[in-house]
Amino acid sequence: MHDLKDIKVALISANYPSKFKSKFVFVHTRVKEYIKAGLDVRVFTMKEWGLDMYTYEGVEVVCGSSIQTLNNINRYDPDIVIDHAPHLKYSSCYHALLCRKYPVVSWFHGGDVMLHVEGENFLKSIMRVLLNSVFLRFDMNYVAVSHWMKRIAMHNCQFNADKFRIIPNYVDEDLFKCHNRDFSGEPKIISLRDLGPKYGIDMGIKALNNIKENFIWDIYGVGYDPKYVEYLKELIKTDKICIHERRLPHNEIAKLYSEYDLFLAPSREEAQGVAMVEAMMTGMPVVATTVGGIPEFVDPNCGFVVKPEVEEIKQAVLSFMHLDSEKKKVMSSNAAIKGRETSSYEYTIKKELELIKEIVQQKINKK
Repeated sequence: MHDLKDIKVALISANYPSKFKSKFVFVHTRVKEYIKAGLDVRVFTMKEWGLDMYTYEGVEVVCGSSIQTLNNINRYDPDIVIDHAPHLKYSSCYHALLCRKYPVVSWFHGGDVMLHVEGENFLKSIMRVLLNSVFLRFDMNYVAVSHWMKRIAMHNCQFNADKFRIIPNYVDEDLFKCHNRDFSGEPKIISLRDLGPKYGIDMGIKALNNIKENFIWDIYGVGYDPKYVEYLKELIKTDKICIHERRLPHNEIAKLYSEYDLFLAPSREEAQGVAMVEAMMTGMPVVATTVGGIPEFVDPNCGFVVKPEVEEIKQAVLSFMHLDSEKKKVMSSNAAIKGRETSSYEYTIKKELELIKEIVQQKINKK
């Protein structure tokens, strides 16, 4: 095997974008690059609106239950299986069977190996991590999207550090191009977040409610708990803050970012912060918190990284507002550079393709 075009990849993802939803876009963006590189890729996901199969932006997606997916993968007979965010009820439970026939890579993004995932009770959280640590132990290859994510996986699941690679999620630098901002007029702030507690929008609202300076903060996202979304809306005490309950296509996000001056990520938990890095690549400074993997992707030259506390977030936003335009432009340039240095093709997809080829070659050598 000397060519990527000889390799068949079965990629498992419990969620995948479709015309009905846009979850797990970070998986889809890499799949498109795999196909461009010549890999034969087939995506396997849960049943989607009664469909057995659909095509999304040129990607063939096969749907089914756990048993159906296991049978579908065996019929496809890939050279390698890659499971993104291994899902206890859908994929990780049959890794022991897959590993007997194919090399399998578990790709960790957060909830797959983390305790206290939003919406879970403590016992359910422990059982999910415990069982995943048993099932995924059969795998010989792990990838984490940040060093922090690796540490969590090792601590919670007792995985072997020698099995790990660190490869961040890919951000398309051609789509998220750097824009020259003049930073004139009132600051325009944006957040793209799922409207759940772990992303800290409530802290952000409390922090910005009492800022007297003129600004606009637009929050884009959807929430799966209507009561929590209603709670967020009730927290807002100023017409300067607006929640837009919708997801945006990637090309629309890139265009939208050019209209804003600052990205706000008041997270309580974050493995990487893909939307934040996308914003940075367009030259947008950020205010983010010192949680999870965020400090690996943003530093003080790109914005403000503070504790996940209301007053800290407020002071960081005010500090940005009070900078003169030239300092903001320097920060903007640094953000674009940092984004490319962590999450562009060179540091993500290229490494993923090399890893896939390496693992498949090892399989061939063992025959």
